[in-house]
Amino acid sequence: MGVTVNPGLNLYMGNAIERPTPGSAYSGALYRSSDTGQTWVCAASDAGYLWKPASSTFFAQTVIQTGDTIENTASATKFATDFILLGGALSVGKVMRLVAFFDYGSKASGAGTLILTLIRGASSVVWGVPVAYTLTDNIASGEIVFSSWLTCVADGASGSVEPFGLVTDAAAGKLMRTAAGAGITFDTTANQTFSLRATFGTADSANTITMRNLVIQILG
Repeated sequence: MGVTVNPGLNLYMGNAIERPTPGSAYSGALYRSSDTGQTWVCAASDAGYLWKPASSTFFAQTVIQTGDTIENTASATKFATDFILLGGALSVGKVMRLVAFFDYGSKASGAGTLILTLIRGASSVVWGVPVAYTLTDNIASGEIVFSSWLTCVADGASGSVEPFGLVTDAAAGKLMRTAAGAGITFDTTANQTFSLRATFGTADSANTITMRNLVIQILG
């Protein structure tokens, strides 16, 4: 089933988290989800209607949830805000870029270590071995920028991405590369939930971190 060219513009509205599948569409038609805020554009496909992200911004955090602050624990804990990578959004050559911004504080003495990890699903670590680094003591209002790039090298049911990441601790003047891992395999045709997780080496009320902003882009 082909897709005909529309001389005007069709805009479909809905709350589908999945890619839209309206009964009829034209090449260049748009679909905007009221749930995710994402806009999709219709392109021609031999198999029928093919919907692709209309912009590079795939997800943007707009609310700091209660669970986006992690403190006084040495257990690996996920931030409340996560995101769904929709099936079909990644194909060979495309890159998922993630940037997260954090505020943090540390214990006056013996703050210990911090691990920031990108995970898929409940606990699958996207990087092979995440990096733990020693916190600078007595930081009252620090900032961390967490950046990650996932390059799709194979798509489909046995899809694969090559991960790379950097962590910048502005208050301590540190720039760290996340540990390199082997390619991460997952089904790129199915929805995948990604989230960030923090692990303090020392449980203390002064050891606290809040994820204030999370932005996901699909490049390519």
